[in-house]
Amino acid sequence: MGISSGKYVEEFENYICKFTVAKYTIACINGTSALHVAIRLVGVMPEGEVIVPTMTFIATVNVVRYLNAESIFIDCDDYYNIDVEKTL
Repeated sequence: MGISSGKYVEEFENYICKFTVAKYTIACINGTSALHVAIRLVGVMPEGEVIVPTMTFIATVNVVRYLNAESIFIDCDDYYNIDVEKTL
């Protein structure tokens, strides 16, 4: 059994609870799954909108699509290029 399964995951989650004084923690396999859990927890619904940066990893947009919501690129121009004025 590897470090990414079984009792080690539970030990890690318990450690993070104690360290952050959080009531619950969830260990995720990768950043995409962590983002997916996060936007579910904040209540993103199908056909909702999520503001995302233009310069990002595809995972940021993918998790929004998983929930059938729409990504709104906040710092881009009409051609989806970075708009320097919007980043200030």
